[in-house]
Amino acid sequence: MIRILTLSVVGAVVAGVLTPPAARAETGAELLEACGELAAPPPPADGAQASKGGVVRIANGSVARQGDPFRQGLCSGVVGAAIYHGRDIDPHRRFCVPETVGLREASDEVVRYMMDFPQILHTDFRSIVDAALKRAYPCS
Repeated sequence: MIRILTLSVVGAVVAGVLTPPAARAETGAELLEACGELAAPPPPADGAQASKGGVVRIANGSVARQGDPFRQGLCSGVVGAAIYHGRDIDPHRRFCVPETVGLREASDEVVRYMMDFPQILHTDFRSIVDAALKRAYPCS
């Protein structure tokens, strides 16, 4: 009996350690800035130097902060996956991004959609991307 109880407790602990935590969906509000930076990155400044903490020191002495690379990567990953799989999703959400459209242009459409409909910024970013790309690139 004690052996079974001990094995049950050890099994529960191991399962808890090996099971990843539930993924938290990012919202449009959390990714709007990062996607905007991805869609239209600032032009390189003459004499700009990157330093720790994402800070860029420009030759004239002013300081600008670079965006959050993790969130930029998250934005580009979700938008890139959507571009690739847009034709494969259910017919009500399907969109058809032309092969000539790149990640930057598609991200720009997502940012434009979030700016046009700020009431949706609290929703899941993946749903926003699908809706934005469906509006911009409907299937014929």
